[in-house]
Amino acid sequence: MTGGNEADRIAEALPGSPPGPEQPAAGGVSMTVLWVAVHAFLWVGLGVAMVALVPRFERTFRDFALKVSALTGWTLAVSHWMASYWYVAALVLPPTLAADAAVISLLRRNRAARWLGALWVALLILLPLGLLLAGVLGLSLTLLELIEGLSR
Repeated sequence: MTGGNEADRIAEALPGSPPGPEQPAAGGVSMTVLWVAVHAFLWVGLGVAMVALVPRFERTFRDFALKVSALTGWTLAVSHWMASYWYVAALVLPPTLAADAAVISLLRRNRAARWLGALWVALLILLPLGLLLAGVLGLSLTLLELIEGLSR
């Protein structure tokens, strides 16, 4: 445990108290490992969506000769890049997750910086979700244009 007074150390050790930086969460897994696993799941999920799902939409857009919006174009470009250079993500992801674990662990150990740790965790959850939302929005707007055009 790091610094702090005796009352803080006793409060952290009490059953039912929230896990501290060195206390395991449920199942004996540390909170750092849990958050890194969540981040990995979200980033890998974003990559899989870009490589596996977006090309299906692109085929539909081509079949109907649709003009795509800038957001849809960006989504398609990112999808092409990820499909072509997937190995870059495979090489970059493990050291990035290790750095993520180091940042979370360091920030959670320092009581004064725990709010920064929470901010870091939230940022790395919201960033892939925001990118996924932007991609879904871009694809959906183009699909709505297609549906509107077909209904005329």
